[in-house]
Order: sequence, then structure tokens, then C-alpha cells
Amino acid sequence: MAVELAKVALWLHTFTVGAPLSFLDHHLRCGNSLFGFWVREAMDRLTKWGGQLLINEPMQKAMAQALAMQKLERVNDIDIAEVHHSKTLFDGIEQETRPLNSFIKILYALDWLKLDKEDQSSVRAWLDGQYGDPFEIARGRLTLGPADVGDGHPQAKDVLDQLSNGVRVLAQRFAGILSRARELIRSEKFQNWQVAFPGVWTRWESAELHGGFDVILGNPPYVRQELIKAYKPQLKRAFPESYDGSADLSVYFYDQGLRLLKPGGRLSYVVTNKWMRAGYAEGLRQLFADKAWIEFVVDFGHAKKFFPDADVFPSVIVVRKPSGEDAPEDTQVCVIPRDDVPEKALDEAVSKATYPLPRAHFTEVSWVLEPPVVASLMRKIRGSGIPLAEFAGAKPYRGILTGLNEAFLINSELPRYCRRPFRLSHAASAGSSRPAW
Repeated sequence: MAVELAKVALWLHTFTVGAPLSFLDHHLRCGNSLFGFWVREAMDRLTKWGGQLLINEPMQKAMAQALAMQKLERVNDIDIAEVHHSKTLFDGIEQETRPLNSFIKILYALDWLKLDKEDQSSVRAWLDGQYGDPFEIARGRLTLGPADVGDGHPQAKDVLDQLSNGVRVLAQRFAGILSRARELIRSEKFQNWQVAFPGVWTRWESAELHGGFDVILGNPPYVRQELIKAYKPQLKRAFPESYDGSADLSVYFYDQGLRLLKPGGRLSYVVTNKWMRAGYAEGLRQLFADKAWIEFVVDFGHAKKFFPDADVFPSVIVVRKPSGEDAPEDTQVCVIPRDDVPEKALDEAVSKATYPLPRAHFTEVSWVLEPPVVASLMRKIRGSGIPLAEFAGAKPYRGILTGLNEAFLINSELPRYCRRPFRLSHAASAGSSRPAW
């Protein structure tokens, strides 16, 4: 639905009286932004299963569609004949990329499933071609008995009865695994970015990505880590540099967005500011420090004016993927307290409140978005002082969580750094207006 609404929005913005609506299917895709195989990853997986050579010919055919995509993008759609021509070109591109796309999605889904040794044997037999062409089976053109629901292909042909007895047993086992993989693909909508946008990428077989998008814009979903427990093993595997067991989902959208950029391209998200300071985002901040140029950061604190119905801490960041140019020395920073966020002329307010900070200031350590004078003082304190956790040999906590928790008070009348335990009274924990200590 989001993709269809995006088409409508683009049509409304570009509508010209007397002209047909442009063909947009090659630009807008419905898929999972975070999960899917890069071609090199699929090749490595095939190496483990013993079938890497399978992918070479379909990969070359899919990569060749980059030229067809460029031809498609040159069609202006100024009349209905050109719109039909665009659709014909796109159908041809889909036809050539579908075998590789379907095959890689099955491989990716199998990576999510827990397979025992017998399951793995049936998978290897599939890749060895013992049931028939592995790509035709992945597409659903060949099916393996009633357990293989196929992929809805109109010309599907069941080949189970044509197999020898020993192979048939393996095929029946694999059919059940294949059906589970297809269901996973339908529910998670895995997206293989290189195959989905063949005109954007080159050298698919390389471990290092070549190509990418000029701009990545978004408002990633903020989903708390407690709600993504089922996905954490896959997130850890897909995003090893930024993964943390306590990280919310938006952290991984930053990581993926940086991967999708071409050198010199820019990424900008509107997302909660918590990752800038939270311990769970240390890996992400290190990733930005090592592999990106942070050009602009704005923090609106606990402002309610942007999303009145949500309790968020909105922030915007602009990141550039390094290119052959010299890296900028400074990052432009803007911090506007929530009560000072204007209803109108936000761009002017941001411009007036912006100040530079050295780009080297943004490391894996929690970001301090303070003016240069304050930032310099903080660096001086950190350079000469001893962190409390290091001095005390204990991790500081964020405060009293319940009325009966033990806590510590630093009292100036006692020797320096002396700690005196105390408890909140029952009256305080029960909600009394006068807490007793």
C-alpha cells in the first residue's frame, strides 16, 4: 500500500494535462529494507553448500539488465505508446532477473531456518540438480509433490514421480523445507538490492559493494529492542559492526543506509536522538566515524510539534559517504530546546542556531552537542579527570527505580567520595507528597 500511495503522490506532483501517467514500477519496490542477500554473500553461502558454479550464468544475465534499465529510464512516457513500451521493457528485465532473484531468496530463507543434517543433505541434493534444475524449482516451475506448494507459477510441473526411490525421499524432505522457505519469503519480503535495482550496482561478485544510490532519505521506524527479539540473530549476522543486543531497530537502518550509498552520496534520516548517546549505539557511532563524513546534526530534544501523537526525541542527521574529495574538517551542529522549536520558519531558526564542531569530535563516545566552548571544556575534563566508574570500580545506575531500591548519597560533610546507603521510606514509595529519607 505504501508503494502504491507513493506512486499516487508522484503522479500528483508531476501530472501534466493531456499526458499519461508515467511508468514507475522500476523505481519503486516493495521489499524488506534490512534483510536480503548481496550477491557475494549468496555466492559464499553456495560455496558452503557446494554449488557456487550454479549462480554464474544467471548472475551474468541479471547484471546485463543494467543496460536495459538505462534504456528504460530514457523513455519519457510522453504518450500512451511510450508508457506501454516502458512496461514491455520492464517485463523483459523482470523476466531475466527473476531466476537469480528467486534462487537467492530461497538461499536466504534457508539461512534463517534451523536445518539438521538430513535437511542439509536434501538441500545439497537440490543444489546438485538431483531433483531437476535448481533455479526452476526455486521459481516454482518445477514442484516436488503435494508438500511443495510452489510459487503460483502457471506452468508448474510436478516432477516427484519421475525421481528414483532414494532421491524421491530426499526430494519429499526438501519439499517441506522449501515450503517453509517460501512462507518466510512471503511474510518477510526479503529484498536483494542488487537484483532489484540492477542499474545501480556493478561487479556484483565483489565482496566490496560497487555502485549505490545518490541519496538515501527516510524516517525509519523506532521499534524497541524488546519487540525485535525474534530478529536479533539475523540482525547480528547482517549488521555485525553496529549490532548490539539492546539496540532499537533504527540503528540497523542507519547501517544499511550507509551501505546503499555510492561514494559521495548522502544519507539523511529523521529519527529519535537516543542513539547519539546510548551505549547500545557505540558500534554505529564508530561506523560513522570510520566510514562516513558527518556533515550536519540537528537535535530538537523532546519536541512535540513534529509528531504530536508520539513521544519522541526528533533529530536529523546528514551523512556523506567518503569519496575522492578531501574530508570536511567541521560538522555543522544545531541544538534547539523543545520549547523554542518554532511553528513556522524552522529553516531560519535552524540556520541561526547552527555552529561548527570539529568532525573529529564525533567518535564512538556519546555525542555532546554543545557549542565549541562547552565542548572544549568537556574534553579538558575528560582528559584530566578519572571517570566515576573507573574510580569506584562499579557501574553507575540511572537513579532510583522503585521505592525500595538501595541508593547512595554523596555527602559533602563526609570524606570525599564517601558513600552512605539510604532507603526511601514506605510512605515515599506509596506516593506520599512528602518523601521521607
